[in-house]
Amino acid sequence: MFGVSKRYLVRSLAVALVMAVGGFCYATSTSGRSVSEAAGRGMAAGGRLVGTTPLRITNPIYQENQFPAPNVYDLGDASFGSTVTRYVTATGGVRPYNYTSVGLDQTTLAFTSSLLQEPSGYLAGSVAQGTVSPLFFQVTVSDSFGTQPNFLGGIFRLNLVVVPPSAFRFAVDRINNGVAGKSHAAKLETLNGTGVQFNVQDNTLTVNGVPKGTTGGLEAIGLTQALDGTVFGRPLESGLISYTAVAKDSQNRIALDRTNSVQNQVVTFNVEDNQTASTDFTTLDCHIQGDVGQFGKDSISFSGMVNLSSVQFFSLQGTTFVLHIGKATFSGLLNFKGQVVNSNGGPVIYADRSALKASVNPRTGQVKGSVKHASLFGNGWKDLLNVQDRSVMRAGVMLNFAHFVLGSDMLEFATRRSGDKFVLDYKMGSVGRPLGGAFQIVSVKGVNKLTISGQGGVAWTARFIAIPRYGIDTNPGLDAISALRVRMGTNFTQTISGKYFSNSAGGTIQLKPPFKVLGPNVSKFAYSTRKFTGMLQTQPLSVLDTALPQAKAAATANFTLALDVLRTGNNTNYYGEVGKYITTYPKHMSWDDQTHPPQ
Repeated sequence: MFGVSKRYLVRSLAVALVMAVGGFCYATSTSGRSVSEAAGRGMAAGGRLVGTTPLRITNPIYQENQFPAPNVYDLGDASFGSTVTRYVTATGGVRPYNYTSVGLDQTTLAFTSSLLQEPSGYLAGSVAQGTVSPLFFQVTVSDSFGTQPNFLGGIFRLNLVVVPPSAFRFAVDRINNGVAGKSHAAKLETLNGTGVQFNVQDNTLTVNGVPKGTTGGLEAIGLTQALDGTVFGRPLESGLISYTAVAKDSQNRIALDRTNSVQNQVVTFNVEDNQTASTDFTTLDCHIQGDVGQFGKDSISFSGMVNLSSVQFFSLQGTTFVLHIGKATFSGLLNFKGQVVNSNGGPVIYADRSALKASVNPRTGQVKGSVKHASLFGNGWKDLLNVQDRSVMRAGVMLNFAHFVLGSDMLEFATRRSGDKFVLDYKMGSVGRPLGGAFQIVSVKGVNKLTISGQGGVAWTARFIAIPRYGIDTNPGLDAISALRVRMGTNFTQTISGKYFSNSAGGTIQLKPPFKVLGPNVSKFAYSTRKFTGMLQTQPLSVLDTALPQAKAAATANFTLALDVLRTGNNTNYYGEVGKYITTYPKHMSWDDQTHPPQ
């Protein structure tokens, strides 16, 4: 264990005192409201409400619980003046999260430093010489638990070094820990080296010491390592993960490990088990086709839903946009209209003549785009040589709206192959499979009405995506429901017995009509087991029922929703919980605003 400076101890103690005074906490509410089963409808349950899983940081710990400092998290090494890219990540509580930092300003960083912590957790920039090393700074993450979010603070350590030009080694040996089924983001980097490309050494991937997979990749555990060193996807199993990463630069040098002693780097991280599926990004469809025998003949089209918390057009101006698909990476900037452009505001065209065209609608959260004239094989996606006709192939998809959200998927594409030509196809609920599961609110609408007691209330309508955890649960279907528990706001919970649901020939589950109960309850519910989309509607609920404000006053409120699906047979339980900031503007709240949900 490395030593700790007096300067660091003083700063850490100050941070710890600030955290204590600020009342950093976990969500632990367990109260609930009741609807009588004797009334022949639903039965409320106590138990957890939205966000009762403790909020926690998932970066690797450098130093654990040494007084007077709380946990210190390791960001690895960085050389002065070089570009640094890292991800600060968390889990628990209620997604989405917001990250703020203290200690990354001119009082700490030397002049000309550009290191910046984005609200999404994306850390990027450089640190100039003159900055005290190691660099310590504080990050506070807040979640979306109702109108009183949970907060959690941590101290992060970045070791700044001066390295000779001849040195070429890994800057990171442990990456962010993961959570089964949850969106994952981490980054490998090296000290020195230009044009560095990262790969996974064949047959080195293990889970708890047991070999996993037979290729040079991480797809067997639900992750992809891109050519630029980004690790993303949805982990599919828990345990200690280990593999060997290889990094080569444009001079064909092979990077040494972080200790600067042997070639290549053994990378380790932990994946914890988890029952909750929640995300800020869901891939709706992705189509990839091309020719492994020719350059510039590959193309990609994609669309998805992101939770941007009702940001305005002007908020997108200058935001970094990064698309990772398989081993390939494409990046640009968002303008105030939500279009991806280059630094001069024009079309995004890369050196190999490939072109990215994409846009995001901040009202609906729908993102769509395409890449033309790409050379995916030349961008490190050598797996394409192994595409088989009428088979399947795993690949990760990740979107990085640096200022707002990071989200990734692990998809199982349906494949076609004829000679050198190939096609990878995925469409949610139709072609291919989403392997990690997902739960995401698509839209929320509230209408002010009177409750049965004559008091002011809100009839809420929420539409959502709920994808079973394929690749994790033995039998992940959501069709055999024995009970459904709806959790909303911070006060409301209702459990509905499976006997009150019916299944249509088209695969839709819904409440048997009429489902009418006097009192606060869910009055309508429908879910398509084929399309993975659903909706629910409540009778008018008072602020006491939900702790949510009146609809007309909801411009600053966060709507929190959770579904707990208890399933029959061998199925394990399914939990989905997430938050979405709502606004009074109808177009921001409507399902049918300009673009439509997946059909």
